[in-house]
Amino acid sequence: MKIKIKDISGGINSVPGYKALGVRAGLKKANKPDLAMIICEKPVVTAGIFTRNRVCAAPVKVAKTKINRGFKRLVLINSGNANACTGDNGIIAVKRIEKYTSKKFNIKEGEIISCSTGIIGQQLPVEKIFAGVDKLAEKLAKGDYSDAAKAIMTTDTFEKEVALEVRVGSLTSFRVAGFAKGAGMIAPNMATMLAFIVTDCSLKRATLRNIMRECAERTFNRITVDGDMSTNDTVLCLASTTDKESIGNENKIIFAFKSAISVCMERLARMIVADGEGATKLIEVEVVNAKTENDAKKIASKIANSNLFKTAVYGESPNWGRIIAAAGAAGVKIDDDKIDIAFGNIKTVRKGIAVQGTTQKLRSYLKEKIIKITVNINKGSYSCKFLTCDMTPEYVKINAEYS
Repeated sequence: MKIKIKDISGGINSVPGYKALGVRAGLKKANKPDLAMIICEKPVVTAGIFTRNRVCAAPVKVAKTKINRGFKRLVLINSGNANACTGDNGIIAVKRIEKYTSKKFNIKEGEIISCSTGIIGQQLPVEKIFAGVDKLAEKLAKGDYSDAAKAIMTTDTFEKEVALEVRVGSLTSFRVAGFAKGAGMIAPNMATMLAFIVTDCSLKRATLRNIMRECAERTFNRITVDGDMSTNDTVLCLASTTDKESIGNENKIIFAFKSAISVCMERLARMIVADGEGATKLIEVEVVNAKTENDAKKIASKIANSNLFKTAVYGESPNWGRIIAAAGAAGVKIDDDKIDIAFGNIKTVRKGIAVQGTTQKLRSYLKEKIIKITVNINKGSYSCKFLTCDMTPEYVKINAEYS
């Protein structure tokens, strides 16, 4: 049975049963869209993953209480204001907005999920959101399904969208699509990131949740821009039809969906890192032959989050010492005299000692836009890959001025 996955255009709007659009509600200083909506023709099953930061935003707190209860029909996302550290007023604001939205679209309050991203500590301007919801209703009525991915951006420089069509032999076909935002405060265990994925593949809630968590662990939870964890991170996945799996439990179809959502998440994650604040290079850090998978993950994460390493890549400096030092600080038992390091195909360190005559090759390689670092622990058979980016003066400038 052949499984074919191909790219299609249209983003979330390419998936039957879903519409996504955005408008300007006036939450940002710039004259740009800042309120997005995903609306479903019928109630859908939904799975969600949220920030592990112990300080989480009001919309995250509300969403956690209802994500596993009943079906959902609408996701409302604002940028420009995180609605985090806003006390009881933040929770009240979310509930007021969801009540207003439910009446506007004739949808139950329990079928709405709210998400926010932006500046922490400011009260959410509810009246502006109300006006934005009115604009969304008008735009939806006109059949104008644009600007959703743009409306959730903060310091992002481009929209991040993926749409896939999946064919499973003669059994069935379905689509998977999503959009995301990132830019800064990106770290493992969910960081300043919002991602929304929809599909018209019919799945049970438990199946959707399990697949989503597994795929997110190997994609969204293995990226980092600056190592900081946000208060608002949310990944939502919506699957059409009902909680009954009309396609049955055929392993091939479940496998096809898992493959497609993995591709979707991996591409969105890659875009998020490539668009890290001030980034000029995408870096792949792969640790191989570690004793355990957890060891590999710890080492890869430590290297990917090393500011010394990231600034060296920006400066195109082949300072492999920063890599091996980070590996040694990961809290994992390793033998430095067994470690090999390669920059791309250039073998740089063998058994913990520098390979001579590679400096000029390395300097030339580091001018590339995609840098691949492989660290061989030579102690087992487990591996892990992290995506990160270089750290630049522009990153400092963006975050010094962000308010």
